[in-house]
Amino acid sequence: MGALSACGIAGTRDTGWKSGFDWDSWWRRQERQGTLDFANWPLYIDRTKDGSPTLNDFSRKYDVTVNYRPVIQDNASFFAQISPVLAAEQPIGYDLVVISNGWELTQMIENHWLVPLDHSRLPNFERYAGAASRAPA
Repeated sequence: MGALSACGIAGTRDTGWKSGFDWDSWWRRQERQGTLDFANWPLYIDRTKDGSPTLNDFSRKYDVTVNYRPVIQDNASFFAQISPVLAAEQPIGYDLVVISNGWELTQMIENHWLVPLDHSRLPNFERYAGAASRAPA
């Protein structure tokens, strides 16, 4: 299951994807904002003195500004930082969060703090995603 952090989405706790919320309709109503706030682990994206070639190419191709923040040192400390904010149904400041499998991810799923990805908007997902991401247990 791919999911986005519910960073700026009010009310997802009560209308989470396990409760039958109509995510297809929700995704159809979403509009491009021009900025992607991205929380990741250090060294997970290529870096040069001029930034990240991958993110620079992505920004040009999709006309979006990527605010890349390598702020995740481990699941536990990142979860401790964001969970009170998400529990208060407030935005954490990230549109996309890369977190590995574990207790913290399970808690985020069970608390409906994630938004399922719309695979119709991800034409390369099936081609490049690993088996665990395509069909998680």
